[in-house]
Amino acid sequence: MNSIFEDPIYGSMEFNNICLDFINTKEFQRLRYLKQLGTLSYIYNSANHTRLEHSLGVSHLSFNLINKFKLEQPELNISKKDVELVQLSALLHDIGHGPYSHVYDGEFIPYIFPNNNYNHEDMSINLIDYIIDNNNIDLEKDDIIFIKNSIQNTNNKKGFKYEIVANYNNSIDVDKFDYLIRDIYYLVGYSKLHDFSKIFKNNRVIDNTICYDSKISLDIYNLFQQRYIMHKQFYNHKIGKAVEYMIRDILINANSTFKIAESIYNLEEFVKFTDDIINTIKITQDIKLEKSKKIINRLESRDFYKFIDEYIVPFDISNNLQKIKPIDILSYSDNKIDIDDIIIYDKKINYNYKDQNPVDFVYFYDNNDLNKKYKLNKNNISLLLPHIFEERIIRIYSKLNDPIQNQKIKDSFNLYMKQIL
Repeated sequence: MNSIFEDPIYGSMEFNNICLDFINTKEFQRLRYLKQLGTLSYIYNSANHTRLEHSLGVSHLSFNLINKFKLEQPELNISKKDVELVQLSALLHDIGHGPYSHVYDGEFIPYIFPNNNYNHEDMSINLIDYIIDNNNIDLEKDDIIFIKNSIQNTNNKKGFKYEIVANYNNSIDVDKFDYLIRDIYYLVGYSKLHDFSKIFKNNRVIDNTICYDSKISLDIYNLFQQRYIMHKQFYNHKIGKAVEYMIRDILINANSTFKIAESIYNLEEFVKFTDDIINTIKITQDIKLEKSKKIINRLESRDFYKFIDEYIVPFDISNNLQKIKPIDILSYSDNKIDIDDIIIYDKKINYNYKDQNPVDFVYFYDNNDLNKKYKLNKNNISLLLPHIFEERIIRIYSKLNDPIQNQKIKDSFNLYMKQIL
């Protein structure tokens, strides 16, 4: 018997028995204790929604989309099992996230294991087998392979069913629909909610790939523009990143006690870790945790690491400019600044396809020929669309709460950046 879950974004969401077999496991319920936006709740007080809410939402959207294709295009021969597996794939796509999500796989693990190419998608794939075995869930081998390829298409499987959850062809997928809508809802409220319903409704499968009505081409550009804005304004928030570095340092200094990083090699241990690790560190009596506890005390007193300054690198030199390191900044300082007290943020923000236009990889159709797909030149859509799709931002942060020292760090940073730009 199917079950109904209520959601503030979509209302009632229905889940079948095979989805419930996974939802009702402690491994999936662990997602309740992972915030979707990691540290941003320290900046935006309402941003407390979880990976569980997001996973249920993505699963709901995937169910609606594949059912839409099933009803509108019976020639696709979409089976009940196809619907169930796509919905299940969406449900499980994020189960591999660690504590504080992208802090874990983007900052913490690379610090502990710099030569490890760990990512949460790989962990999700590994956890699928673990959950099935640990909970005696009955799934056929081919079904498990399909689910894994729907989440991370390392085998380069072709076909529209592999484009619904995680679309590696052009990045238009239900995962993106949900997190853009859900995140803005919890960040700043319903009044700023993105509406991507046109994209969701005006599509069809042609030659085994999802294509879009040419009349919504601007809506698709808007989708990628909104993703860029979310990364620019929220996901890479200046103070939010400072908090991320604090969480990273808390985990680093606590790792010898809890073996948080080593858990990536032991799934039974990995599923024990959630955002609650911070509270665990607080109440654990161990002299080796004093550094972590001092940072937690600063965090709870809102004495965050300090954002000092930033530069946007000109596009024409962005790819040729070497990665900036703390030692580079110190070479322009005549003061005694401890290299461990400064942090360099050197990242690229884009339209989801590096420096390329993602819409160049999207197929369209016209209503006068529903079986013919083609690509659109952006100049035939509008001459006001962007011609650059990626920017590189370099920032410097200080762990010090010392205005004089921080000004010296800023001066050194500015001297260095003016020299290289």
